[in-house]
Amino acid sequence: MTINVDIGVDPGWKSGGYTICVDGKAKNMVAYNLDDIADFLEHLHEYKDLNRRIILEDIPFFTGRKIPGSAGVKLGYSAGMIEGIALGERIPCYKVKPTTWMKGLSGLKGKSSAARKRTLRGHATRLYPQLAPTLRTADAILLTHHFISNNS
Repeated sequence: MTINVDIGVDPGWKSGGYTICVDGKAKNMVAYNLDDIADFLEHLHEYKDLNRRIILEDIPFFTGRKIPGSAGVKLGYSAGMIEGIALGERIPCYKVKPTTWMKGLSGLKGKSSAARKRTLRGHATRLYPQLAPTLRTADAILLTHHFISNNS
């Protein structure tokens, strides 16, 4: 029997997060802030004997009018680093666009980035209250939820 370990990553460096979900079960999901790449690698290696899959938020090329170019560069750097780790570790990496994993989530239309993040945290909290989702981990939780709901 193959046990999947799904690692969902919101690549916002110093503002993003990641989850680790064993066997597609909500009770087996944990969430972390994406602060230190060494911690991320350590978590990956804890599951090296299982079927690991990285689910990476596919960042848009255009980050928006209110987001400075420097933030886009940092986001691209972080996403590239995670994708490089997946390649180096020979872990399949599935890129999922935000519009895909957010589809079906209510209350997002027309909201600014801060209000949108709070709404996403609310959705994550309703689905996974045991994780105590934060603004940093909510996207990764919902990204992982979308993936395991549609690919298990």
